[in-house]
Amino acid sequence: MNKKATSVIMAVVLCAGASIADLRYGISMDFTSIGDAGNAADSTGYGAVGYSYRISTMEVSLGQFLAAVGAGDGDEDEWSAQGSTGAASMVSFLEAAKFCNYMTSGDVTVGAYTISESGGQVTGVMSHDGLAIEALVSTYGQVYVMPTEDEWYKAAYYSGGDAYSLYANGTSTLPVKGVDANYGSVASAWTVDSGAVEQNGTYNMMGNVWEWTESAADGSLGLPVGEQIAFRGGAYNNVGTFLASGQRASDYNTLEHQAVGVRVVAIPEPAVAGLISLAGISALAIRRIFC
Repeated sequence: MNKKATSVIMAVVLCAGASIADLRYGISMDFTSIGDAGNAADSTGYGAVGYSYRISTMEVSLGQFLAAVGAGDGDEDEWSAQGSTGAASMVSFLEAAKFCNYMTSGDVTVGAYTISESGGQVTGVMSHDGLAIEALVSTYGQVYVMPTEDEWYKAAYYSGGDAYSLYANGTSTLPVKGVDANYGSVASAWTVDSGAVEQNGTYNMMGNVWEWTESAADGSLGLPVGEQIAFRGGAYNNVGTFLASGQRASDYNTLEHQAVGVRVVAIPEPAVAGLISLAGISALAIRRIFC
């Protein structure tokens, strides 16, 4: 084991409660852990997840998206006034899949999503648990995907036990517009670290930009993906009711819209043993630890 890998592992052991970011192929991203595997669904039918996972604390920023070489077609800079920390938008489902693949392997064509040779379709989507994802983890140490609708819903509205909240702030009270969340038909999105911290440690699962999920609008994902895909959370240009747990929207997977971006899920949760297995992997794939 090399000295650099050892120092990373020791950082995990010594920094209990520290914030852990993943550094992957030049992209740094913070994550929050979502546990209580095997929880029940909400009354809406969403939110049951049988495994632990992590979800990005913030929406994917413009700077992060642009660093994933080959993921986008160049028009994601919808909010240039916000700079690199603004939320990436004009992101299609295909582009979001390429971004996740890049985070996994450093190559937009290799990861949990199979991309057609022409680059125009997602022809395969890997389950977030099971032998296939385990094999990918053994190769790359960590796999990055778009959240399923259940994963997204749990990260936003799950309060523990059998409880869910109406809003991601853990209450039935609409967040304060322009302070806690960005909504209400305002002019544009804001930076991904703006607003209040939500109940599970995330930002902007209420408003700012809609976020793609990996789930078909009708509940059954056909391959190659060509149908409408669900997205969640509401956006800056929506009224507050769109932020509630009972609201969802969808559009065709080729959509590029000024108010639709993405948030990323990491599987599996990190552990010291997992970090040890990363010792032989490129330094770009080693997590960065902040104490």
